[in-house]
Amino acid sequence: MGILAPQDLIRSGRALVIDFEHGELRYEPEKAALERLAGAAGALREIDYRFCEFDNHRVAAATINGVPTSLLLDTGASRTTLARNNEAIPSIASLKGKRGTATGLASIGHDLLVDGVLVGFADTSFVVSTPVLPVSARCGKGILGADVLGQCTMVWGTGSLWVSCRPPTKIE
Repeated sequence: MGILAPQDLIRSGRALVIDFEHGELRYEPEKAALERLAGAAGALREIDYRFCEFDNHRVAAATINGVPTSLLLDTGASRTTLARNNEAIPSIASLKGKRGTATGLASIGHDLLVDGVLVGFADTSFVVSTPVLPVSARCGKGILGADVLGQCTMVWGTGSLWVSCRPPTKIE
């Protein structure tokens, strides 16, 4: 079973722009995208990342409750998820959680959903409910999902990743 990931279709010199706030998904020359979004998207900053050893997924630095970690960037995942080998697991031990079911593309398993987890990414902080999986991750130490990435504008180039995130809006 395969997944079509738009970032896998980027050609040299071009970029994929993902802007959830404006409902935008487009390909354009990378230089033009960066110039067009320089003021509109806030302060775009280049993010260091690495590719997974077995596919084209990107893994970037983040923090969980202030603990540095690396998470796979996955706009198709609804939630940020931690694997059991994540360095930040001890920092959430005092938080309450509830058992649940994790449903993936090709599997179903158990997880622990923990509320009130502080996630830092691209100089922005988010408080999310995070599933903790009972398995270790092969690439990164979990997934940075749409609960965080949905607040960001991203310019994915062939050799670069530029991101600007907005602080989450408070619902009253």
